[in-house]
Amino acid sequence: MTTILRWLDPAFWIGRVSEIRYWAYLMLIPAFALVSVVIFYPITHGIWLSFHELLLLRTQLGRPFVGLKHFIELMADHVFWMSVRNTAVFAIFNVLFPFLLGLVSALALKRAKQLSGFIRTLY
Repeated sequence: MTTILRWLDPAFWIGRVSEIRYWAYLMLIPAFALVSVVIFYPITHGIWLSFHELLLLRTQLGRPFVGLKHFIELMADHVFWMSVRNTAVFAIFNVLFPFLLGLVSALALKRAKQLSGFIRTLY
């Protein structure tokens, strides 16, 4: 009996894990298969594509390997660095400032004893 078929046999698992755990692990297999198809395959395919030239109009030429050429061009492109700066500014304004505003308002609510019931009702 091969190793995989032996793992599917409940008798193999007696003494190792309970039968309930055996069925729980067995029912997780489709979930892991779905995750690997939906998440892992696109990630690995995207990494593979980043090292190859993709010629959409001339598919007969195939996908030649270019190595780090795309990444070198990316590091030299000023538009890329502008987009990195814009993303950083967007993240700072949309994460840091709402966090600080919430923190300051929470501290103000904690200090306002007389109005705390009314202000909590508003929230």
